Amino acid sequence: MSHRVVSGATSFGGRRRGILVHGIAFVNDAGRYRGWRWIFIVEGSATVVVSLLAYIFTVNYPNTAVFVSNDVRDAFQARLKAESDATRQEKLTWTNAKTVLFDYKPWLYGSAFHVMSLFLCTLGLFLVSYWRCKLHSILTSSNQQSLPTWDATLRTLNS
Repeated sequence: MSHRVVSGATSFGGRRRGILVHGIAFVNDAGRYRGWRWIFIVEGSATVVVSLLAYIFTVNYPNTAVFVSNDVRDAFQARLKAESDATRQEKLTWTNAKTVLFDYKPWLYGSAFHVMSLFLCTLGLFLVSYWRCKLHSILTSSNQQSLPTWDATLRTLNS
C-alpha cells in the first residue's frame, strides 16, 4: 500500500511541478533573484512546511496514537509482537551504536540509495520541465520557430 501511495504522490507531484517550474522560470529579477533561484526558494519552502506538518501529525508508535482505541492498540501490539521484534525493549548502548555506525552495509546502502534517487528525481521531475521552458524561450527569442526541426522538437517536448 505505501509503495503505491508514494509512487502516486511522486507522479502527481512531478506533473504539477512542471507547471510550477514553467511559471516560476519566467519570474526574472524579482527581488534581485533569477528565475531558477525562485524555483528552489518556492519548492524548498513548500518542502519545509510539509515536513513540519508531517512531524506534527505523524504517529510515532501505536502506543502514542491518541486517536486509536485501547482495543485497537492492543491488537496492534499483539500483531507487532507476533510478526517482529519491534515491541522488544532494547536499551541503547554505546556498543550497539558503534556496531551499527561502523558497519559498512548501512552506509553503502544509504549512499547508493541517495545517489540514485537524487539522480533519477532530478532527471525525471525537474530537468525535463526546466529545459523545456529554457528551450522554448531560446527558440522564441532567436526567431527560429519557422524551421521544421525546431517545430518538431517543441511539439515532442510539449507532448
